[in-house]
Amino acid sequence: MPVGNRNVPQPGKSVDLDSYLGRSYELYPYNAPFQKGCEAVAADYSRNGDGTIRVLNSCRKGAVDDPVKTATGKVRIVDTCPG
Repeated sequence: MPVGNRNVPQPGKSVDLDSYLGRSYELYPYNAPFQKGCEAVAADYSRNGDGTIRVLNSCRKGAVDDPVKTATGKVRIVDTCPG
């Protein structure tokens, strides 16, 4: 009897990064550590000069009119999948 996955996943396809730039709002809680107790969660994606993508996560700690809390991240683009 054959062994293995009969429905082998397709390789990753290229992504148009520019279509992901801008602001994104969270509709349902993800509960990342920096978002604990937050309301009005958003993420702003922009390009850095070195080819990476900057991610500025923000939320209102406690209530929508409370001070803004932020966490900044960086996405590095890879050309190949590991394996």
